Amino acid sequence: MAEAPTYSLAQIIALAKGTTNWYEYAKSGAQHGKNNQDDISALSGGGAPGWQAAIDLRWYVADTSSSTTTYTGVTKPTATGSNALFAGYFIIFKPANNNTGASTLNVASSDGAVDIKKISSGAKAALAAGDLDSDTYAELIFDGTDWIMLNAPVIADLVGDTSPQLGGNLDLNSNDITGTGGINLTGTVETATLNLDGTAESSPAEGDIWYDSGKFYLGTSLGFTGVWSSGGNLGTARKELAGAGTQSAGLCMAGHDGSVSNVTEEYDGTSWSAGGNVATARNNLAGAGTQSAGLCMGGNDGSDSDVTEEYNGTSWSAGGNLTTAHRALAGAGTQTAGLCMGGNPGAGISNVTEEYDGTSWSAGGNLGTARYGLGGAGTQSAGLCMGGDTGSYSNVTEEYDGTSWSAGGNLATARKNLAGCGTQSAGLCMGGTTGSVSNVTEEYNGTSWSSGGNLATARKGLAGAGTQSAGLCMGGETGSDSNVTEEYNTPDNFNELFSASEGL
Repeated sequence: MAEAPTYSLAQIIALAKGTTNWYEYAKSGAQHGKNNQDDISALSGGGAPGWQAAIDLRWYVADTSSSTTTYTGVTKPTATGSNALFAGYFIIFKPANNNTGASTLNVASSDGAVDIKKISSGAKAALAAGDLDSDTYAELIFDGTDWIMLNAPVIADLVGDTSPQLGGNLDLNSNDITGTGGINLTGTVETATLNLDGTAESSPAEGDIWYDSGKFYLGTSLGFTGVWSSGGNLGTARKELAGAGTQSAGLCMAGHDGSVSNVTEEYDGTSWSAGGNVATARNNLAGAGTQSAGLCMGGNDGSDSDVTEEYNGTSWSAGGNLTTAHRALAGAGTQTAGLCMGGNPGAGISNVTEEYDGTSWSAGGNLGTARYGLGGAGTQSAGLCMGGDTGSYSNVTEEYDGTSWSAGGNLATARKNLAGCGTQSAGLCMGGTTGSVSNVTEEYNGTSWSSGGNLATARKGLAGAGTQSAGLCMGGETGSDSNVTEEYNTPDNFNELFSASEGL
């Protein structure tokens, strides 16, 4: 009679993990040799092999039931049915149907129906639905009590658990990977989706991935640095011009193109076209307002200018003169609520601020730091100015509340002849000179400046317009007069990952 060795649950788990040591293999091999000898002797006498032979052979068992939980079958070759199972019997089982829950298997032994278990977190556990698959084979070993499934599927739980468990599912639903137990990209329960049907996400959630118009996008609350891209070139290359309006409806006026210029151009988001000429040609002026309600003031027309002009989308008309004629000043606000600050009135450096009501200028609160060649942004009641020349390059930022200026966060890069746009709580400045032309862009959050995407073309004496997330700059000097236009875009809550043509 062949000896029937027994195996503990720990030994079976070790076998499943491939960690059984060499001594156990050697001892088992010696026992298997004796079992084979005994079983061959039984067969030579005309008898059926005993169940002990299953220790040495992975017997095949085909399911003969139609059940999804109570399986039956016989070994190939057929074992003696009256024999009891012993720990260590090893079979390959082919179920006829996927299981729908906890399951048993009867292989015609005297033990009858025996539970099929799997190993989960170092302990035996009942099978879950789908652990037995009719399209695959299950490796089962008997531990003296239960059949243990050695190749139980491990399906990752993808719902943001810190300790993933067996279970979970991958739910493909209407082109989204979502639903309970689905792929979660946020670390919280199922808020993210993967949308591959070519529909843009109008309100993307954190972790959403979607495909639209040949590009993949990711929804995120993280901030992303803006990027400058090429826009349509100005019709007239020039420096020391002024800007106003938005990225899709921009306005620039005057400047210097070898001599003082009266040229006005309008931008439609793609290209510039000629607008009505300013009445007084000049450079180093300031601008404000919109494409259909523009404002320009000050500058140099051979001498410092106090001229103000208003634009109606077609032509310029005279507005009220500045109280102080000066050049290299900054502007902000609207045609009916304008703001200008700083500049150079002759030989001096100015701290003067003036406010416009649509008819005339009046004195506002003086800057804390007098300077010229500075940038401006914001409104009459929430103004912003940055940089400039105080006798050296300045990093000073100031904020205006409609009455007085207070200190804001300093620029990271001190410079002059830069351009500004946006608001007091979301400002943008770009370009200028630090002794050489600069491509530096910085973004303001109402407290401090941070690095933005660099200009493609470094320059000074350029003009700005638009917002922090949709900025516009044009013209300037690179060593010669420039016609370059660039557009700045900062994603709000998504970032382009890659285009389909770029692949992974």
